Amino acid sequence: MSVMDEMVNVNFPRKLVLPQLPRLSEAERREAKTGLLFISPWLIGFAIFYFLPMVASFAFSLTEFQLATPEDAQFIGLTNWRRMLLDDPNTWATLAVTFKFALISLPIGMIAAFLLAVLLNSESLLGKTLFRTLFTRRPWSRPSPRP
Repeated sequence: MSVMDEMVNVNFPRKLVLPQLPRLSEAERREAKTGLLFISPWLIGFAIFYFLPMVASFAFSLTEFQLATPEDAQFIGLTNWRRMLLDDPNTWATLAVTFKFALISLPIGMIAAFLLAVLLNSESLLGKTLFRTLFTRRPWSRPSPRP
């Protein structure tokens, strides 16, 4: 039998069989519902402040839209994207600057954070707990500078 015959005569399963998930007990279902209840404020905030604006921005990008006359909005498809990517030279220059910034600042920030963590973990550092407290305080608990 040739290799080609073997490739053609492969036996595929007739239907896809998914593994059965174990049934949850009443206590496990109650715990799952409680967990969902606790995470629901974050999910609602994510949907309202992140996901829906992202979808709306994409929808607006597919239209010719002016804020002064929103009733005159027209669907133009991917024309705005084509114009941005192919016709506007500033797009590519801006992306190049963004990537250069990321390639320079991210390694510097990561190395600085690593060195700071090593320093805070050293045995000979005096006032280690004070420095750890200062670095781990939440930003909203710090006093803001006065203008």
